[in-house]
Amino acid sequence: PRLAVEPNPIDFGVQPLGFCPTNLTVSVKNAGGFDTGAVALDTSELPPCGTTWPRPALCLVTNRCTAVLAPDATCALTVSFCPDRRGRFETRLWLRADPGDELATFAQSDEA
Repeated sequence: PRLAVEPNPIDFGVQPLGFCPTNLTVSVKNAGGFDTGAVALDTSELPPCGTTWPRPALCLVTNRCTAVLAPDATCALTVSFCPDRRGRFETRLWLRADPGDELATFAQSDEA
């Protein structure tokens, strides 16, 4: 499988400290010629947003990428960015799809 991620990079732009803009949707497409295995997102750098404060600066609102993707099929992730400190934020996120153990990365880079 070959996973294509759009937009890449995710760009929330410059955000005021503590401001949580509208969530952004990231589309994941199977750009390969055969079905993927179940798509898995490494959540070590993209934890769920949850309801506690302070929440992670970049967090996962929804994950609709949990099943097999047929060729040209898509799924979506919704992410939120709420800077908790001033400075530049950079994160790499990993998606895994079997068979072939292929990885797709997308980056987020913003500042507060």
